[in-house]
Amino acid sequence: MLFDTHCQLTQFWRKQFGVFHALMPVSSFFENVTGPDGANQVLHFSPQPAETMLIACQYSEWVDPKTKEPLVSFAAVTDDPPPEVAAAGPDRIIIPVLPSGG
Repeated sequence: MLFDTHCQLTQFWRKQFGVFHALMPVSSFFENVTGPDGANQVLHFSPQPAETMLIACQYSEWVDPKTKEPLVSFAAVTDDPPPEVAAAGPDRIIIPVLPSGG
């Protein structure tokens, strides 16, 4: 499961940010938004032309204090969406890593 780390950066993810990072290949992604009627709507985003995107992520390996089980947590890094995406409803969006050079 992926979640927005923007609000979590000052809490759990702060120590991991920029240290425990990864890339996740995706061909599309989904965002939940509140529709005009107040009901949840699921938006599906796919790049055109179709291609694999690399998404900036961070992770943490820790031990559950209750069960003492080792756990790995994982989250996509998000940012403000571009205007055309914001118009559809999301206030945050995952960050694709763009190729450098040209």
